[in-house]
This record gives sequence, structure tokens and C-alpha cells, in this order.
Amino acid sequence: MTPLIPLVVVNEQVALSGLEAIKAFWEPEALAGYLAGEAHAAAPAGDRPLAFTLPVILAAGFLDGLNPCALAMLMFLLSYVMMAGVQGEDYRRILTVGWIYAGATFLTYFVIGAGLMTFLLQLAFLPLALRLVYGLTVLFCLAFAGLNLLDYHHLKSGNEKAVKTQLPKKLKHVIHRLVRNRVSPTSLYLTTFFVSVLISLIDFLCTGQIYLPTLTFLLSTRPDRWQLYGLLALYNLMFIVPIVLVFYAVYGAKTLLTVSDTLTRHLKHIKLAGALFYTGMAGYVGMMLWRLL
Repeated sequence: MTPLIPLVVVNEQVALSGLEAIKAFWEPEALAGYLAGEAHAAAPAGDRPLAFTLPVILAAGFLDGLNPCALAMLMFLLSYVMMAGVQGEDYRRILTVGWIYAGATFLTYFVIGAGLMTFLLQLAFLPLALRLVYGLTVLFCLAFAGLNLLDYHHLKSGNEKAVKTQLPKKLKHVIHRLVRNRVSPTSLYLTTFFVSVLISLIDFLCTGQIYLPTLTFLLSTRPDRWQLYGLLALYNLMFIVPIVLVFYAVYGAKTLLTVSDTLTRHLKHIKLAGALFYTGMAGYVGMMLWRLL
């Protein structure tokens, strides 16, 4: 079958065939310049400035890391280690366990993000699929903006039990059993790593609420492949920053209660920041969707 013209060819393979397919993916301004004979107007995807993309990625990663799901599971893991008789010089084991948890979380979330982004990049060449991804992301963000605002109201009024954006109790119990039954004092570090990977996979049901819209945002900015993985790595580095701060705070205070109380007091502010993030992301992705219609 003879392909349509114009074509976009990448690595000697037809990536986009036909004007409509190209319009759905390329910037309208760049495409207009290209069709007018100004080939230089069609800037490569990687030429998008990082001045806009980088702050969003860093802020989103840090906000996601403040998610109570990830921090609560870390606190439970540390409490188990402390109850196992860690004291004196052995108290430094808290730092080792904390870094293992943070490292396992980083690796797990990076692999998940890379896999999802590879899938989304395949959809980017299908105009209808790209519109669907953007549309679902907008609806997702608006829904969670509302839920986070509702949680903010509940927390402000002191009704912590009414919070909606958290792991179901059954999954929390699953994680608690994993820690109690699989983290072995005799092989503490190795078992902590594998349990932390499993915790991260389960926690993704909660923390993925910010991760998924951020991946869609990355898709819309269209960095080159190496830049994409670099931004994913930065996102996940920012994700573990709150985790690192928490286990160092526990190590310094020698008690979980003080750190837990601090996190509880500021939880409503985290929910409000989450609502603002989802609202802003819905607006941006919605704008990208509008340009494709």
C-alpha cells in the first residue's frame, strides 16, 4: 500500500503517515512553517526548554514523596526495627534500613515509570489514542483535585477517619504482615530490600495518583529519550527526599512519635498542595487536548 504524503520518517521507518496524523502530534506552528517550506521551523522534540519542564518534575516528585502512603509504611518498618531491640550503637541500623527502603523505592518506581512511558510513547503516534490519554488524564486530575480538597476539609475539621485518598485498610494489613513475617532480624538488610520493593508495588495504587499525570505531562513536552529517562530519574530522586528526611528525623529524635505527630499536623497542607497540583495539571493537559481537537 502506498503511504500517504507527507511523511515523518525516523530511523528509516515511517513514524507518521498523512497530514492528519502529523497534525495530531506535531505543534501546529511548527507544522505550518514546515509546510510553507521553512523546514527549520519544525524544531526537534528535544528542543523544548527545560526551564518549564524541570521545576514541574521536581515539584511533582517531592509532593508525591510527601504522600502519607509511602511515609506511613516507612514508619511502620522503622517501628518494627526499633522493637526488634535496636539501641545504642545499633541504632545506626535505622539509617541503613531507611536508605535500603529509599533505594528500593527509587528503583521500583523508576522501572514502573519507564515501562509506562514506553507504552505511552507508542500511543503518541496514534492521534485518537493520544486524545484519549489526554482526556482521561484531565478527568483523573479533576477527580483527585476534588478528593484532595475534600480531604483537606476533613483534616481541617479534625475528621481524619474520613480521608479518602489513602490505601484501603486491607492493603495496609497486607503490608504490615509482609513486614512482620518477611523482615528477618538475622538477614535484616536483604529481607528489607525485597519487602521494600513489594511495599512500593502496593503503594503505587496510592502514590501513582501523582505519578501518572506527571508521565502524561512528560509525554506532552516530548523530550528526547535520554532526557526523558533523566527527568524520570530526577522525579524519583525527589520522591525519596521526604523519605530520607523522615528516617533521619527518626534517627535524630530517637522516637517515632514526634515525627509522626509532625506529619499528622501538616497532612492537611499536603492535601491542599495536592489539590492545587491536580488542578494545574488538568489545566495544562486540557490545553494540550484542545490543541489536538
